Amino acid sequence: MNSRDFRVLFLYEWKGDHNAAAAVRNINVVLENCSTFESGTHISYLSDDESLNNEIHDRPVTVGDNEILRAITENNPCNTI
Repeated sequence: MNSRDFRVLFLYEWKGDHNAAAAVRNINVVLENCSTFESGTHISYLSDDESLNNEIHDRPVTVGDNEILRAITENNPCNTI
């Protein structure tokens, strides 16, 4: 399932007067796994935002220097980064 499918399920549960915890439990029972989590699920619906689109998030800037990491790895190949 993609994130849009999960959003549709959560919106359906939310409109059915379930809280976030009940929605997560119901969805996990149907899907037979723990592919959903409670934290942050209800936040978008509390603000009456029923959009099913993902928000665009900027990625943080990488601060690691690849040359330094390569030198460390080549010095001791047993280290994992």
